[in-house]
Amino acid sequence: HAADTLTALGWAGRHEVAALGALQPNRVRLLDLRAASAPARHAELAEVPGFYDLSAADARVVTVGQAHLSLWAVGEGGLVFVRHLDTVWTPSAHIFVVSSLRQGHIASGDQGGFIKLWDVRGTGKRVSTLRVPDSGPESKIRALSLRPSILVAVTGVLHAPTVTVWDLLSESAVSSGFLTVHGASEFGPVALFGDAIMLRGSDEVLHVWDELLAGAAADERPDEWHP
Repeated sequence: HAADTLTALGWAGRHEVAALGALQPNRVRLLDLRAASAPARHAELAEVPGFYDLSAADARVVTVGQAHLSLWAVGEGGLVFVRHLDTVWTPSAHIFVVSSLRQGHIASGDQGGFIKLWDVRGTGKRVSTLRVPDSGPESKIRALSLRPSILVAVTGVLHAPTVTVWDLLSESAVSSGFLTVHGASEFGPVALFGDAIMLRGSDEVLHVWDELLAGAAADERPDEWHP
């Protein structure tokens, strides 16, 4: 619809089953992309009060609303459908970003450089907290990317973005290195591909640290890709 504004986008399911778009006011829509010649079928999730962000992986969708995370299942049968699985209420009303599910875990970013790792497997819910070192009260988590053993966070204040990498397999889950994005006044999504980290800056330059997760020096400057 012409009046809708796309505020977030992600993939859910496998084999290009569905694309996710979050549309104002507080609606999330699924599109079935399997039938290229037919009109896209869609189903809408229930409204998410205070919607801010979404992420999707492994036929699961996480939506961020005011002071809560909601977990949804995505059907892969003849028709696209969604089913509400659970809601995790948080003590903070200021969740800025959420990462994709990985093996039953969710990562959410907060004010002050805090990151919460939610274990939503089973009926019980466990949460652990990480904090980006040297982050102040004005520092925000701007982007997250999560996979089973690695968490990458983009944080900082305006004009000073920093990338922090955690090895989640270590007992202390401490930061394994810092990367400063030089010359970027603002910064956007972060992604993990193999052993590389990709980060988009507001200057529309894609910053790439290749083989960082395989043990490259943490202070190595990234390659830059210009559109």
